[in-house]
Amino acid sequence: MGRREDLVKVCAQDLRQKCGMAPEAELLDRVINACGPAAFSESGVVVDPDSDGEHAHIRSHFLVRKPGLKDGPALSDAIDAAFEAYPHQGERLLRPVLYYLLVKYFGLEAKL
Repeated sequence: MGRREDLVKVCAQDLRQKCGMAPEAELLDRVINACGPAAFSESGVVVDPDSDGEHAHIRSHFLVRKPGLKDGPALSDAIDAAFEAYPHQGERLLRPVLYYLLVKYFGLEAKL
């Protein structure tokens, strides 16, 4: 398998086991594509839920830039909800999984 297929597999496993949802493979692949090169770098694929800078990055570089959502408090609330839906307890959080949760939260499947 290639890097992309491996990442899809790992993300799908997190969505099933940690988030309790059945992932849509095609949508997950589009989300990974929307992450760009960060999805394939060791530091870029992991998200720090305690970093304010990370929250700002997700808001501006994903939610505003990719699907074109308007910046505001609703985006911060959605990011917080996604972090709650993706339990971590000191474990790594994968950027594509978090972005997938945000896409589902806002119903943006058709915009990616």
